[in-house]
Amino acid sequence: MFKQYRSKYRQWYTPEIMDQCDETDAVLVEAAVVKLNLAGVEAIRWAYLYKSPPWKEARRLGITVRVLSDSVVEAMGKLSFTIG
Repeated sequence: MFKQYRSKYRQWYTPEIMDQCDETDAVLVEAAVVKLNLAGVEAIRWAYLYKSPPWKEARRLGITVRVLSDSVVEAMGKLSFTIG
């Protein structure tokens, strides 16, 4: 970075230890996601897995950010109804 620059210890933190997910729940969720339409599948996977900026994902899918947002809301409604 800069010559003779020293980072402060406060910048660094210990990694978070997270529990592993339950495989049976993951299979149920994936089975419910597959039943969605293509826009819903892409929107849910973007929201939970890829986490790129919304404008970048909307550009990749060829839709507007508003349509992407609506797809996420619609897909979440269908998933919460299906999974229960």
